[in-house]
Amino acid sequence: MVISAGNSGSVGPWYSSSPASGIDVITVASTDSTTVYYQRANVSTGYGPIVYTGFESFPVNGSWPIYAVSNVTTITNDACNPLPDSTPDLSPYVVIIRRGACAFTQKLANAAAKGMRVALVYNNGGSFQGFAAGNYTAALISEQDGAYVCFVAFEGASHLLTTLPACFTIRRRK
Repeated sequence: MVISAGNSGSVGPWYSSSPASGIDVITVASTDSTTVYYQRANVSTGYGPIVYTGFESFPVNGSWPIYAVSNVTTITNDACNPLPDSTPDLSPYVVIIRRGACAFTQKLANAAAKGMRVALVYNNGGSFQGFAAGNYTAALISEQDGAYVCFVAFEGASHLLTTLPACFTIRRRK
């Protein structure tokens, strides 16, 4: 038998009452959390912070230089194809890639083939939710943040670094 777990209000979401607490009963439930976890990346220019969603911050420490895959912030197929042979080893960089035209995991796999370990994918104006990075260390950032970082990176700012500190939490209102 499958029965809705219910919710006893003030007791909390982990408390279910009968009949859902019976023997040989499978209880089914869902929650609508009012907490959204955001992380932040700081950029050495003082811009930001750049906010990205994620329950945990990236498992990296220190400051990392930024490498933008393309200098065209309106490109629709950024990193959808294998990166050119002229692409440097991306392992010491936070790689910036624009969203669009192919799956996130395809973009990340193409960057990983050049050594990418950490990536920030910047939005293309769509929803800020629904990012699936597979087994890659990556997150979605806003279109404005991505465009800024790409612009500064391609202006020759070799000093452009990002740090990925611990998380902060913002409560979402219903």
